[in-house]
Amino acid sequence: MINLLNKKTLLRVSAIAVGLLLFFVLPQNGKFAGDFFVRTSSAIVGGNEPDSNIVLVTITQSDIEALGGWPLKRSYYALLINHLTKLKVKKIGLEVFLSDKISVQSVYDNLLLNEINKAGNVVAASMPIGVSEINHRFNADSIEFPAVKKNSEKLQTGHINYFEERFIKLPSVISYKELNEKAFSLQLADATINASEILLNFNFKWSEFRHYELIEFFDLANEGNLHNLEDKIILIGVTDPQYCAKIETAFDDFIPGLALHAFAIDNIQKGNFLTLPNLFSQIVFALLVPIILIILSINKEFSRVNLVTFYSIAIILTISIITILITNNIAIYSLLVFLPLLILLVVDVYFLINSKLEVIQEVVEEAEALKILLQKKEAELKKIENQLTTNRASKDELLESKINQLKDEISRLKSSENDEKALEVDSTNAQNFFGMVFKSKVMRNVTEFISKVAQSDETILITGESGTGKELAAQAVHKLSKRANEKFIAVNCGALSETLLESELFGHVKGAFTGASIDKAGRFEAANNGTIFLDEIGEISENFQVKLLRVLQSGEFEKVGSSITKKVNVRVVAATNKNLEKLVKEEKFREDLYYRLNVIKVHLPSLRERKDDIPLIVNYIISKNKNKNLGITSSAIDAMVNYEWKGNVRELESAVKRASVIAMGYERDLIQITDLPDGVVKNHSLNYEDIVIESLRLKNFSHSAFTDTAKELGVNRTVISENFRGLCFKAFVENSFNKEDAIKYVADTDDQEIVEKLLSKLDLFLKNIYSDIEKQKGSGLEKVKESLASKYKNLPKKFHVYLDEVINQYFNKP
Repeated sequence: MINLLNKKTLLRVSAIAVGLLLFFVLPQNGKFAGDFFVRTSSAIVGGNEPDSNIVLVTITQSDIEALGGWPLKRSYYALLINHLTKLKVKKIGLEVFLSDKISVQSVYDNLLLNEINKAGNVVAASMPIGVSEINHRFNADSIEFPAVKKNSEKLQTGHINYFEERFIKLPSVISYKELNEKAFSLQLADATINASEILLNFNFKWSEFRHYELIEFFDLANEGNLHNLEDKIILIGVTDPQYCAKIETAFDDFIPGLALHAFAIDNIQKGNFLTLPNLFSQIVFALLVPIILIILSINKEFSRVNLVTFYSIAIILTISIITILITNNIAIYSLLVFLPLLILLVVDVYFLINSKLEVIQEVVEEAEALKILLQKKEAELKKIENQLTTNRASKDELLESKINQLKDEISRLKSSENDEKALEVDSTNAQNFFGMVFKSKVMRNVTEFISKVAQSDETILITGESGTGKELAAQAVHKLSKRANEKFIAVNCGALSETLLESELFGHVKGAFTGASIDKAGRFEAANNGTIFLDEIGEISENFQVKLLRVLQSGEFEKVGSSITKKVNVRVVAATNKNLEKLVKEEKFREDLYYRLNVIKVHLPSLRERKDDIPLIVNYIISKNKNKNLGITSSAIDAMVNYEWKGNVRELESAVKRASVIAMGYERDLIQITDLPDGVVKNHSLNYEDIVIESLRLKNFSHSAFTDTAKELGVNRTVISENFRGLCFKAFVENSFNKEDAIKYVADTDDQEIVEKLLSKLDLFLKNIYSDIEKQKGSGLEKVKESLASKYKNLPKKFHVYLDEVINQYFNKP
């Protein structure tokens, strides 16, 4: 049986094959390649500018109307060639076919013939009729030459025929009997090529060629304002769409035949006409990229991380190969890379959407079950309240207890119901005071006081519980002081021993103690003219308190190992989470040092005293997350507001960051209550997992417990069984793969019979997994996971990550 991962692999490989097939059957895929890739070649390769030695003289609609209609009198061509000869041009190409069937023009033939012979460098257009290709040779039934050809030995001719297929191609030579007529562009370029045909490379707009309209040219010539035409190749032809061939390219919806031959000369001069690989090379290339894509696709777990890696490699590969193709002027073969990758992307987007829909469906089903349970509990509460009202005379404590229990359960269920709704945090009157976010009055009073006292140079003592933001307050003092442009140096006094703290604060000289190989400046010296922040000041020893007192009084100190007194000018801000007054009374902290530190006292309230600020702080922490779409549910905020936060803002920040990681791990844009630490959400809400496990616990995990729980929640027994299996995996992983600890958590009882029963269930779950791993252990982890696809089948998506961990742990076990 083909498992899920293999099905995806087959579909991805099929997508690549379909992309290849489309290349060969897609109509006009040459144009498609041009439209999509050739336009970008200028940016990728650069240098796509016309040859400056090619100049066009165009016969436009306005020229034709001004000069008496089409065909123009040949005397105009004679005059034009006369001007060009005087300007010493290299070659003159007359792309207009001068038919000998227009008798009215014959009176000007001698005049034109005279100018052609004088110039000696004119190439006129010939017209092969009935051209066919056999074995890469082009043959014509006849060739018509311009009327003046038979009377001029100096006039050269070249055919102007081309074929429009997947590419625009010009035959290098068209043969008629013993005559071999070269292409018009080859004659003008004085070139010969080995190939039987030229595949034209249109890699810029035709209007970028230097060009003049016919009447404009005559006016400039008469005024003597034509310059820099010496040694140029001049092409003369009509550009009025009524009288010329119309061709579409990647850069132009229309180019005239004149421009086509200009591009041909440009390609010949630069050697950048299109070149097609031989059949073998085409087949090899057609298979090369798809094979690489297939190798990247096979046996890869379908996850966001793997897809990002896959497409990063594929895009780099694609860009590299397309660049090579465009550089070598075979941009059409870019489709061999692009089409398979495009279709593969569509397939993968389908997989991702389908995967998301499965998760959404799972969430909807759980939410519906919670809603049904809530309705049942509310109905039960109403029934009992009515019963109590009827029997009011007899006080029934059991009924009242049941009512309170139901009210608590209903409250927790309603909280869970709100765990899908994003919260819009009310930021009215919110402030951000140097990283301290608040709107509470107590914090507003603190920050206003800091603003007032910061300008003085007096010592400040900041008190408050651990995690309340004492260092942020110290930085605010510094930034608002006269010393703001000087250094702010922070030292954690509690993290260092007395000896190290003295060296850290005052510095030492070389040889002062073992390891003191050089002189070192202390933190007081480094903070000179600035601010020094002494955190956890209540942790310093009584001996060191004397040394610190001196520097606070006079600004003087000696480095460790030195007798030289140094003097500094620093503003001291100290902080502690201890009650220094109490320590003074207990004679553990010097009274004189306390008074030196406590000149100005700033007390930071605990988070419990400013609960109104919690939603703002949470929102601020989330806003700094790399996922800018991340939000939080109202239920999760409620749980955090109701928690005590003994670690204050530091603990809150840690909890929010943890929850963010978990939410993004589940590919959600909302932090839910289930993402928060257990201690935060305890007794606050019931989620689907809680309801399932609590119901099973109440029923002692009996055989009927699964059926009864399923009936209560309005789902089938398999849903409850699979949720239980997932909960066992989760407990196993979260208890460091210790089965006994995991079952203690799941059972939540000391009843050994229940514990043994659950332990045997977990053993069975793991045995089924481990036995399958053993069968495939030599095949690699990804192959093993493929073989275990059935174990994921009915397991809720939220538990897949735990099953992954169980498999990884056993597979990697020595």
